[in-house]
Amino acid sequence: METYYRIVFAPYCGPSNRGKTNAVLALLTHPNGLRFANLYVYSKSLNQPKYTLLKRMLVNVEGVDFLPFADHEQVISPDEARPESVILFDDVACGKQDHIRNYFCMGRHKRVDCFYLCQTYTRCATRGPSGSAHEGLGYGLGFPRNARLTHVG
Repeated sequence: METYYRIVFAPYCGPSNRGKTNAVLALLTHPNGLRFANLYVYSKSLNQPKYTLLKRMLVNVEGVDFLPFADHEQVISPDEARPESVILFDDVACGKQDHIRNYFCMGRHKRVDCFYLCQTYTRCATRGPSGSAHEGLGYGLGFPRNARLTHVG
């Protein structure tokens, strides 16, 4: 019997400095958090201390790979992604959206969880590559402008 595998498609939207990255990192690092074999991160700011720490943490976990992308052209397609992975798109709403759309539409077929951290929901790429009405969002989390998320757990 095949075990059930949950698929997460989640945009985390809110202003800067409100805890979006911390919330996802808590899901990735908590003992009761998400289970994954590989973590893909597409961000223009991979040099953030949080990602440096995450990379250092995962390098010691056998069978888990940390695969960062700083440039749109480096991001692999869902067809190339390893099953049971997580891809994190962090604050790349101003760039091309084709990779994000492809993962939100097709990532589930490869058992890839998708997180999209952005400052505005209006740029969230939830429609298929051809503009179809396929809605790929499974979960969403908004962060209010006047609230700070100081603890997730």
